[in-house]
Amino acid sequence: MAQIDKLFRILKERKGSDLHISVGAPPLIRISGDLTPLSNNILPPEKLKDKIVEVSVERLSICEQCQHHSKNHKTVRPDAHCVSCGCTLSAKTKCLSCSCPISKWTAVLSDEQETQYKQYEQASQTNQSAS
Repeated sequence: MAQIDKLFRILKERKGSDLHISVGAPPLIRISGDLTPLSNNILPPEKLKDKIVEVSVERLSICEQCQHHSKNHKTVRPDAHCVSCGCTLSAKTKCLSCSCPISKWTAVLSDEQETQYKQYEQASQTNQSAS
């Protein structure tokens, strides 16, 4: 099934009246006069936080065992970080489009996918504040 057919199916299922598509933004459907962004088809928003936690825990575990973890070195920085690349582990391990610069773990999403998700989130928040 073509992507456009999926969008029309969703529009019909949600009893929407219009489908708005533009480059660089998530598809929007009009329901009862309000524009609503459609899921980004990357990772459903309700599962994103769980996925971030899951990925972060796994990555932190890998980092904890790495010889470049700051706990294994004398350093003036108070945070847990990589002494090889300088990454702050609490932030870097939660970035789904980030990879470990020394190849200990890889990205879960591409930069483009993460950008699409952020645009989706921004559109969702804009629509919620307008309501």
